[in-house]
Amino acid sequence: MVRRAFQHLRKELLSDEMLHANETTLTVLMEDGRKATQKNYVWVYRISGDSKSSVVLYDYQLS
Repeated sequence: MVRRAFQHLRKELLSDEMLHANETTLTVLMEDGRKATQKNYVWVYRISGDSKSSVVLYDYQLS
């Protein structure tokens, strides 16, 4: 169900003509199978401009 909601919001986000994206690196101290010194990433996507929608998506990635 969460995946379905994410896909719906992603589709709405990508249908807009303008969006902002931000890549932020972070370190997760206790993550199975990874050292605390390895970088992880959080991507934030947001509809911008004069859209009536206000979708913001966070995407966590290991690399």
